[in-house]
Amino acid sequence: MPIQTWRTIISDMDGVITDTARIHEAAWKQVFDDYLQSHAAEFSSPQPPFSPDDYRRHVDGKARLTGIRDFFAARGLAIEEGTPEDPPERETVHGLSRRKNDAFLQKLEQLGVQVYEDSLRAFSAWRKQGLKIAVVSASKNCRLVLRRAGLEDWFDTIVDGLDTERQGLKDKAGQIREAAHRLGVSTQDTVLLEDATSGVQAGKQAGVGLVIGVDRHGQSEALIAAGADLVVRGLREVEVLPEMEFSE
Repeated sequence: MPIQTWRTIISDMDGVITDTARIHEAAWKQVFDDYLQSHAAEFSSPQPPFSPDDYRRHVDGKARLTGIRDFFAARGLAIEEGTPEDPPERETVHGLSRRKNDAFLQKLEQLGVQVYEDSLRAFSAWRKQGLKIAVVSASKNCRLVLRRAGLEDWFDTIVDGLDTERQGLKDKAGQIREAAHRLGVSTQDTVLLEDATSGVQAGKQAGVGLVIGVDRHGQSEALIAAGADLVVRGLREVEVLPEMEFSE
């Protein structure tokens, strides 16, 4: 049986490279809790505050608009779609999307960008091995965050939320395929690093050869259930990538 050899690393950013997932979660909580509190009298039953479980299940790793729709659907609440021109004051999907982005940028300015040192070591090792490295992120602020961290030039290509909008990519699976296309490889020859269950599922959908779940917050079972081939607590565990046998 032949051994799969990896040519490319495709990595999520928030939660894998940078510790910005906590900033996203805090921004989402601010926006959703404000909405739930201000509309409490309109609901047929009490709505609990936005929780870490809500973040993981409904918005983590997704585009902002999708996350808002999924959260409201999960709560059984209706919200108007609105238009891309809606200001953050409008209580529509697009308005809340702008509000969340404003909250994220404000918190990013306050807290700064922290980088996972194990990721830097792993990326350095892989670059020395000659592997190409791409970043894919649903966030439209991906390049801003990487620039703040001094990492924008570390990667061979970046596919973020702005690319998704410009190129009409449907979802994160489309982002992954686009990153592989830019680097001239098949997704089957790539390794995906993801901390979100939605991202793991996207990797399987895109046909990634090896999907590694990065469990920094105790959700290994959820990552495995989503389809991760391997789950690690940090990238120091995979600086030397595993080889996988496969049937012809």
